[in-house]
Amino acid sequence: TYIGPSADLSLTKNVMAGNTSPVVGSEISFELIIKNDGPNNATEIEVKDLLPTGYQFVNYSSSAGLYNSTTGIWTVGSLDKGAVESLIIDAKVLPTGVYKNIAQVTASSLPDPDSTPNNDDGDQSEDDEANAVVTPIQPTSDLSLTKSVNRSSPLIGSKVTFEIIVTN
Repeated sequence: TYIGPSADLSLTKNVMAGNTSPVVGSEISFELIIKNDGPNNATEIEVKDLLPTGYQFVNYSSSAGLYNSTTGIWTVGSLDKGAVESLIIDAKVLPTGVYKNIAQVTASSLPDPDSTPNNDDGDQSEDDEANAVVTPIQPTSDLSLTKSVNRSSPLIGSKVTFEIIVTN
Protein backbone atom coordinates (compact mmCIF):
# COMPACT_ATOMS: atom_id res chain seq x y z
CA THR A 1 0.00 0.00 0.00
CA TYR A 2 1.32 3.39 -1.03
CA ILE A 3 1.60 5.96 1.74
CA GLY A 4 2.42 9.49 0.69
CA PRO A 5 1.00 12.32 -1.38
CA SER A 6 -1.73 11.27 -3.79
CA ALA A 7 -4.54 12.73 -5.86
CA ASP A 8 -7.71 10.80 -6.66
CA LEU A 9 -8.53 11.89 -10.21
CA SER A 10 -11.89 10.90 -11.66
CA LEU A 11 -13.16 11.33 -15.20
CA THR A 12 -16.72 11.44 -16.51
CA LYS A 13 -17.84 11.70 -20.11
CA ASN A 14 -21.20 12.33 -21.70
CA VAL A 15 -22.82 13.19 -24.97
CA MET A 16 -24.15 16.72 -24.65
CA ALA A 17 -27.90 17.26 -25.08
CA GLY A 18 -28.31 13.49 -24.62
CA ASN A 19 -27.89 13.05 -28.37
CA THR A 20 -26.94 9.34 -28.36
CA SER A 21 -28.69 8.69 -31.70
CA PRO A 22 -27.38 11.46 -33.98
CA VAL A 23 -28.08 11.56 -37.69
CA VAL A 24 -25.08 10.69 -39.86
CA GLY A 25 -23.53 13.94 -41.08
CA SER A 26 -24.66 15.97 -38.05
CA GLU A 27 -22.42 17.33 -35.30
CA ILE A 28 -22.23 15.91 -31.82
CA SER A 29 -20.50 17.21 -28.68
CA PHE A 30 -18.69 15.11 -26.08
CA GLU A 31 -18.04 16.60 -22.63
CA LEU A 32 -15.22 15.36 -20.40
CA ILE A 33 -15.10 16.41 -16.77
CA ILE A 34 -12.04 15.73 -14.62
CA LYS A 35 -12.16 16.14 -10.85
CA ASN A 36 -9.49 15.91 -8.17
CA ASP A 37 -10.90 14.36 -4.98
CA GLY A 38 -7.55 14.92 -3.24
CA PRO A 39 -6.14 14.68 -0.75
CA ASN A 40 -3.40 16.63 -2.58
CA ASN A 41 -3.13 18.98 -5.56
CA ALA A 42 -1.91 17.38 -8.78
CA THR A 43 0.12 18.74 -11.69
CA GLU A 44 1.22 17.49 -15.11
CA ILE A 45 -2.25 16.02 -15.75
CA GLU A 46 -3.02 14.69 -19.21
CA VAL A 47 -6.15 13.02 -20.52
CA LYS A 48 -6.34 11.12 -23.80
CA ASP A 49 -9.51 11.25 -25.87
CA LEU A 50 -8.63 10.45 -29.47
CA LEU A 51 -11.79 10.41 -31.55
CA PRO A 52 -12.42 6.99 -33.11
CA THR A 53 -12.99 6.45 -36.84
CA GLY A 54 -16.74 7.19 -36.66
CA TYR A 55 -16.10 10.89 -36.06
CA GLN A 56 -14.36 13.82 -37.70
CA PHE A 57 -12.97 16.50 -35.36
CA VAL A 58 -14.59 19.94 -35.75
CA ASN A 59 -13.62 22.06 -32.73
CA TYR A 60 -13.00 22.05 -28.99
CA SER A 61 -13.33 24.29 -25.96
CA SER A 62 -11.89 23.77 -22.50
CA SER A 63 -11.93 25.40 -19.10
CA ALA A 64 -8.19 24.69 -18.75
CA GLY A 65 -5.32 23.54 -20.90
CA LEU A 66 -5.12 22.67 -24.58
CA TYR A 67 -6.47 19.79 -26.67
CA ASN A 68 -4.55 18.31 -29.60
CA SER A 69 -7.01 16.63 -31.97
CA THR A 70 -4.21 14.75 -33.77
CA THR A 71 -2.91 12.99 -30.65
CA GLY A 72 -6.12 13.19 -28.62
CA ILE A 73 -4.17 14.60 -25.66
CA TRP A 74 -5.82 17.18 -23.42
CA THR A 75 -3.02 18.82 -21.42
CA VAL A 76 -4.99 19.83 -18.33
CA GLY A 77 -1.98 20.97 -16.29
CA SER A 78 -2.72 21.51 -12.58
CA LEU A 79 -5.80 20.51 -10.65
CA ASP A 80 -6.17 21.53 -7.02
CA LYS A 81 -7.92 19.30 -4.48
CA GLY A 82 -11.68 19.63 -5.07
CA ALA A 83 -11.24 21.36 -8.43
CA VAL A 84 -13.05 20.43 -11.65
CA GLU A 85 -12.11 21.17 -15.28
CA SER A 86 -13.93 20.33 -18.52
CA LEU A 87 -13.31 19.76 -22.20
CA ILE A 88 -15.94 19.81 -24.95
CA ILE A 89 -15.10 18.15 -28.27
CA ASP A 90 -17.36 18.82 -31.26
CA ALA A 91 -17.28 16.19 -34.00
CA LYS A 92 -19.11 15.31 -37.20
CA VAL A 93 -20.73 11.86 -37.25
CA LEU A 94 -19.40 9.84 -40.20
CA PRO A 95 -21.37 7.16 -42.11
CA THR A 96 -19.14 4.30 -40.89
CA GLY A 97 -16.58 3.61 -38.21
CA VAL A 98 -16.20 2.97 -34.51
CA TYR A 99 -18.58 5.03 -32.35
CA LYS A 100 -17.38 4.09 -28.84
CA ASN A 101 -15.40 7.11 -27.66
CA ILE A 102 -13.04 6.30 -24.76
CA ALA A 103 -11.17 8.80 -22.60
CA GLN A 104 -8.62 8.14 -19.86
CA VAL A 105 -6.29 10.02 -17.54
CA THR A 106 -2.84 9.19 -18.91
CA ALA A 107 -0.53 11.22 -16.67
CA SER A 108 -0.42 12.93 -13.29
CA SER A 109 2.36 14.15 -11.01
CA LEU A 110 0.95 12.08 -8.11
CA PRO A 111 -0.20 8.47 -7.84
CA ASP A 112 -3.94 7.81 -7.78
CA PRO A 113 -5.05 5.56 -4.88
CA ASP A 114 -7.82 3.76 -6.82
CA SER A 115 -6.78 3.98 -10.50
CA THR A 116 -3.81 3.37 -12.74
CA PRO A 117 -3.35 6.15 -15.29
CA ASN A 118 -2.81 5.05 -18.88
CA ASN A 119 -3.65 1.37 -18.39
CA ASP A 120 -6.33 1.56 -21.11
CA ASP A 121 -8.42 -1.34 -19.82
CA GLY A 122 -11.46 -0.13 -21.80
CA ASP A 123 -14.02 -1.48 -19.36
CA GLN A 124 -14.43 1.57 -17.11
CA SER A 125 -13.56 -0.46 -14.01
CA GLU A 126 -11.55 2.51 -12.73
CA ASP A 127 -12.80 6.05 -12.18
CA ASP A 128 -10.03 7.61 -14.30
CA GLU A 129 -11.60 6.26 -17.48
CA ALA A 130 -14.93 7.03 -19.16
CA ASN A 131 -16.60 6.36 -22.47
CA ALA A 132 -19.61 7.38 -24.50
CA VAL A 133 -21.35 5.22 -27.08
CA VAL A 134 -23.69 6.56 -29.71
CA THR A 135 -25.73 4.77 -32.33
CA PRO A 136 -25.90 6.94 -35.45
CA ILE A 137 -28.96 6.78 -37.65
CA GLN A 138 -28.98 7.23 -41.38
CA PRO A 139 -30.85 10.26 -42.66
CA THR A 140 -34.18 9.33 -44.19
CA SER A 141 -36.67 11.00 -46.44
CA ASP A 142 -40.26 10.37 -47.49
CA LEU A 143 -40.68 11.84 -50.95
CA SER A 144 -44.03 12.28 -52.62
CA LEU A 145 -44.79 13.61 -56.07
CA THR A 146 -47.95 15.24 -57.39
CA LYS A 147 -48.65 16.47 -60.90
CA SER A 148 -51.55 18.61 -62.01
CA VAL A 149 -52.65 20.39 -65.17
CA ASN A 150 -54.54 23.68 -65.42
CA ARG A 151 -56.93 22.32 -68.09
CA SER A 152 -57.93 18.69 -68.15
CA SER A 153 -59.70 18.94 -71.54
CA PRO A 154 -57.78 21.49 -73.62
CA LEU A 155 -58.47 22.29 -77.23
CA ILE A 156 -55.90 21.05 -79.72
CA GLY A 157 -53.21 23.71 -80.15
CA SER A 158 -54.05 25.54 -76.88
CA LYS A 159 -51.59 26.03 -74.05
CA VAL A 160 -51.67 23.94 -70.91
CA THR A 161 -49.62 24.32 -67.75
CA PHE A 162 -48.36 21.34 -65.77
CA GLU A 163 -47.37 21.75 -62.13
CA ILE A 164 -45.12 19.18 -60.47
CA ILE A 165 -44.68 19.29 -56.70
CA VAL A 166 -42.13 17.23 -54.80
CA THR A 167 -42.59 17.07 -51.04
CA ASN A 168 -40.28 15.59 -48.43
